[in-house]
Amino acid sequence: MEFGMFHEFPSLPGRTEGEAFDEAMEQVDAAERLGLDVMWLAELHFEPRRSVLSAPLSIASAIAARTRRMKIGPSRCCRFVTRCDWRRRRPRSIS
Repeated sequence: MEFGMFHEFPSLPGRTEGEAFDEAMEQVDAAERLGLDVMWLAELHFEPRRSVLSAPLSIASAIAARTRRMKIGPSRCCRFVTRCDWRRRRPRSIS
């Protein structure tokens, strides 16, 4: 069984996009420290009042760069994308 988190990178009133990304990445770091297995990302195009996450594949790459073991899965796009984990010299799935 895997335990994970579904993240929308929410956009809240009175907060900049930068603050939203900083808080979301802090949550990603906490999820990695707590041992969660997977991070699922929402794909919300044209919803800036709801989320700052309009390009989940780009964010998945950023998450993969700062985590070691967590799987990253965009909810709809790019189901066949892999990234090479250079520390271990083998592919690591991000979908």
